[in-house]
Amino acid sequence: MKHRVTALLLCLTMLLGIIGIHPVTVKASDPSFQLMIGTKDGEKKTIDFVNPVFTASGGAIQIKNSISLFSTGNKAYVSEGTIKTNVAVVVGSDMNVIQVINQSSNGAKPSFTESTDVMPPEGGFVLLAYDDSYANAGFKSFLATKFQAGDSVKLYNGDVEISLEEALNSYPVEIPDGGNNNNQTDFTYTLENLAVETAFDPNKGSTGETKAIDFVNPDFSGPVAVKNSISIFTYGNRPYVSAGSILTNVAVVVDKNMTVIQVINQSINGGKPSFSESTDVAVPAGGFILLACDDSYANAGYKSFLATKFKAGDAIKLKVNEKTVTVADILQLTGQNGNIKKHASLSIAQEGMQTITESSFTISGKVNNLEDSVTYSVRVDQINNGKVYPGVVGADGSYTVPVSVDPGANYFDITLIENGVDYSESTKSVILFQRVRTSENKPIILWIDQFASVKNLNTVEKIQKMMANAKRAGITALAFDVKGVEGYVSYKKATVSNTPYMTETKNPNKAVAMDIDFLEEMLAEAHANGIKLYASSNFFTEGNIATNDYAFDIRNTHPDWAEVFQTPEDKGELKSILNSSRNSTLLFVNPANEEVRAHELAIVKDVLENYAVDGIILDRARYDNQYADFSNLSKEQFMAYLQGKGKTLQNWPDDAFKIKADGSMVTGQHYLEWLSYRSTVIESFVSEVRTLIDQYKTSQNRNIDLAAYVGSWYESYYQNGVNWADSSFEYNERLGFPMEELYAKEFEYSKTSYVKHIDFIMTGCYYTTEALMQKYTTLNNILINNQVPLYASIDLTNLSEAPDQRMIFQAAYQHSEGSMIFDLCFVDWDKIRCAIADIEYKNSAVIGVYDPKTKNVLTVDNIDTARAEDKLTIYTDAYGTSTGTNQWGVEVVVDAKGNVIELKNQKQAADWNWATPEINDSTIPVGGFVLSTVDRSGSRTYRQLLANSFHVGDKVAAAILTGFVDYEEKVYTSATADIEVKVQTFGQDQNTVVKIGDKEAIAKEDNNYLAKLNLSNGVNLIPITVYVDGLNVLEKTISLTATLTPVTPTITPPVTGPSENGNGNGKDKTDDKNVVIDDKMLDNISINASNFKLYVGGTKDYERQLKVNLPNSIMKLEKEKKAIVEITYQSSNPKVAKVGNDGNITAVAVGKAVITTTVTVNDKTTTFETVVNVLKASIKIVYDESTIKVGTKVTAHCMASGYDISKIQWGTTKKKIAVVGKNTGNQKVNVSTQSAGKDVVIVYVMNGKEKVVLAEKDITIVK
Repeated sequence: MKHRVTALLLCLTMLLGIIGIHPVTVKASDPSFQLMIGTKDGEKKTIDFVNPVFTASGGAIQIKNSISLFSTGNKAYVSEGTIKTNVAVVVGSDMNVIQVINQSSNGAKPSFTESTDVMPPEGGFVLLAYDDSYANAGFKSFLATKFQAGDSVKLYNGDVEISLEEALNSYPVEIPDGGNNNNQTDFTYTLENLAVETAFDPNKGSTGETKAIDFVNPDFSGPVAVKNSISIFTYGNRPYVSAGSILTNVAVVVDKNMTVIQVINQSINGGKPSFSESTDVAVPAGGFILLACDDSYANAGYKSFLATKFKAGDAIKLKVNEKTVTVADILQLTGQNGNIKKHASLSIAQEGMQTITESSFTISGKVNNLEDSVTYSVRVDQINNGKVYPGVVGADGSYTVPVSVDPGANYFDITLIENGVDYSESTKSVILFQRVRTSENKPIILWIDQFASVKNLNTVEKIQKMMANAKRAGITALAFDVKGVEGYVSYKKATVSNTPYMTETKNPNKAVAMDIDFLEEMLAEAHANGIKLYASSNFFTEGNIATNDYAFDIRNTHPDWAEVFQTPEDKGELKSILNSSRNSTLLFVNPANEEVRAHELAIVKDVLENYAVDGIILDRARYDNQYADFSNLSKEQFMAYLQGKGKTLQNWPDDAFKIKADGSMVTGQHYLEWLSYRSTVIESFVSEVRTLIDQYKTSQNRNIDLAAYVGSWYESYYQNGVNWADSSFEYNERLGFPMEELYAKEFEYSKTSYVKHIDFIMTGCYYTTEALMQKYTTLNNILINNQVPLYASIDLTNLSEAPDQRMIFQAAYQHSEGSMIFDLCFVDWDKIRCAIADIEYKNSAVIGVYDPKTKNVLTVDNIDTARAEDKLTIYTDAYGTSTGTNQWGVEVVVDAKGNVIELKNQKQAADWNWATPEINDSTIPVGGFVLSTVDRSGSRTYRQLLANSFHVGDKVAAAILTGFVDYEEKVYTSATADIEVKVQTFGQDQNTVVKIGDKEAIAKEDNNYLAKLNLSNGVNLIPITVYVDGLNVLEKTISLTATLTPVTPTITPPVTGPSENGNGNGKDKTDDKNVVIDDKMLDNISINASNFKLYVGGTKDYERQLKVNLPNSIMKLEKEKKAIVEITYQSSNPKVAKVGNDGNITAVAVGKAVITTTVTVNDKTTTFETVVNVLKASIKIVYDESTIKVGTKVTAHCMASGYDISKIQWGTTKKKIAVVGKNTGNQKVNVSTQSAGKDVVIVYVMNGKEKVVLAEKDITIVK
């Protein structure tokens, strides 16, 4: 009972701390209780507070000279200003000190450079000392001088040693205001993983930026402490912190349609707001207000996020765990919807949207919060055909309902029935799409942006290399940009359009030397490799405003081509995109302008007349956004459009919509007609492209496809003037589109689809979770409705890790009829090959470089591939002549002798001032290399790492280790092993030394190195170290498994008894030699396993007992000595699995063996075969996230096969970066982060006093 109470208290403490209801534990329940901490030498000091929240941080306890204890889930924190002035001791669950923060060195006063703002480890605690004088007060100095890592400490009640559980039991959790404020025991003030997503720019991706929402309807005057945060306030709740802050915060007001109405204290052109508006305003009915407060607009990032990322008219989203939710969902999840009693509710095991190919499906789930007095059942209604499926609810609440599925879209409502009455509030929906076309050879298209990879494709040799890699990876077609966003073309034969070739770009970041006809050579090499090439064109973009790069001088020669905006930034004034305050990046031109259309068609003619491409792809064949186009031309066309419908344009642009001076949008009487008109403009243009292609198909007597690329977010695509749903699509309210009325069949918009003109469509499902990929692929299938093939597309930009690429690609590929991969510049060929083949990627290379600052190895993530965020990449001369990177990274250029000869953006990164960045695109020295990096937006970790570690004149080197993977997959039966690896070095001046284990390897040809090692039985950890010119440039530990027990085949001799002559070679004498064993008796003999797995090299599941089961009839005859039973076992491959005469099978090496069991009863024999698959035991660490921020936690999982994890322990290699308790036997643990950098989490066991590391995993912590 005591432990149960303790667990409840711990959980309550953690929960209240997380949700913002801060527990106060000032006093022990027993006044005589005196909590103390004891050092390893027995010296003790009083602990003043347990899990306090100090007044300086908005809490209830006055700061004083003190030592406080913070247990799991409670942040060791006083105030932002003191995190580097206090001292902390981090103690693990085993009561051993993990770390001392701001520790004294040789008794001196600490330097106070480390932050004490840490989370306690799982099952452990943090001691935090605060005082006003290090020299005199004696609190900080006690922790700083009396503790060190590895110390064993104790907790006391006076002189009696107690456990952490007993200590926490003695400090009951109290809630400020008696826990009566706002029914806070019935609901929570926060919702885990709740976030807001900004509106997104379709030119840049499929999602907006997200930021966590910290509080839901908080009461800052009561239990919730003010802190740097974003809060959401729903209807009926006041967005209020204090009277003094209403003019210093930022608020975003959102209506019931998830549209931003107003931004209070908005940033103007990125500047700091004037903070002259009050945020103390009413929440609109059905909507909400986001309120940001922080202590530094410039640095904290809360107020600035709302002030700069939102504007009136934006369509935004609320998300929980990356799934879109409503305000009602949030109130229900936090218990703030007034339903104090927990009613029975439905949960569904399947995702809400799925694509299948079968004609049947099973819907299952559970009814929660059952009541004994109620009888439950469920009903599934199939909305699309009227079928009804009743379902039984089991005693545990589970239900399973098989349903039939029609081709196309299927909508199912699952309703809970209580005592025969529908509980409609519980109804949930499942949407299924049955795809009718199936194919084993579905296309896989690789997109190639015009400029992103051109520097690595500007010669025939480079193109040939890329094509060979593409073919090997499984690519079947290319989407090749023949016209980029600036208007330049990727071919030289512009015989119709006379458009400038791409080498004429005015952007120095994109300048490239190229003599070849890019399209001509790409097409020739693609077809030579059996790969199709589709020519993609950025149809309605003709320049980059941000870089002032235009193929044609639109501003001066064709200003009427440019779109005319009506935007919130211009306060409703009609302005050309060239002059608008919206600051657009790309110059979109008006799709309704006949000259524009003629020019875009001329591009298509250029291509089809001169190049045998396999098709044309429509890209950016749309309006820029919902604010275009309001030119006089569009006005006239819209007027004519309305007249054709018997309607009149009375006010322009108000009848479409009007942007008011405050930036809000008011839709007009013909708003829906305006949306339909724009869609007819795009549909008619696609029809013209189709007609043109068909003419060339006929004249050239070959197939030419027309395809389209669109964003998967159809629900908001009407803003871009494109209806890419097939005309057969029928809207269902369960899809939850924001503009339901637009899709009514009687309305014009549904007739503006351009799907009838195209041969296939690619939809940009640019998401990073399998659930979202599945949802949007299914939605897209519903929209296209099996009318043309649909290829779900993935974006590699945020999928740098191989497991993520595999998961997301397969989600797209399996739920559609093919897939498109964007973009070549992000491709790592080994990773994408494994993703396409759906096989595990094994990193076959380790890359290292010497860090001259730390004199240690700096591990590099990638080699000769496009630079990815938060990664270190090495470029060698095999990549090309230059890196082709932009101006936002840092690059270290190293010559062939290992000398650093240049650094790009060193000062910018070191000082963190990017006013004048240097173009990277470093020239790669022959025999040398370039070390390159760039951080994600807002982060500086990697760039500052290179900027601070390297300087011109430093001597460095790099190496790549390969050839080690095969050795780790073998099991050795000999006590010696020859290990040969390949080491390629860069920046070598003199010599290379490779050590394998404790031996210096012998250099052989082709950069190979050989060493003969002695092995011990079991797991052997072999370090490989590479030295170049005496510099340690690479370290890698491999694991070799040896099974040194002699292996001999074992065949069990027949079970025999004394013969009549006593020589022991005969059978047991039977009492009745006339007993006949019939076949039916033998048929009843069985064996306990026909196949199973064993593991070698681990600590469990390495053996298995076979057992023969005899029927009673035979056992009776044997007992009566009327039958003799002989059982023998034999292994087909004793080198893989051996079997003893008792049927015990032992794994020997990886492979497959068949154990034949022969059972003879008198003169009848039967045999059984048991297939034994012997696998290499494996153990690895998997994180929920691989990159996390300082001060947060991530869960690490130990995934083991063939290992007993009951005795594993956890640890890290660098005590000041990541911290994890030993947690003996736990399969998962929380890793706490202390400071930025790279660390390694390990799983190990103790062999006596020796630590044996079984698994390790890098972890990156960023600020």
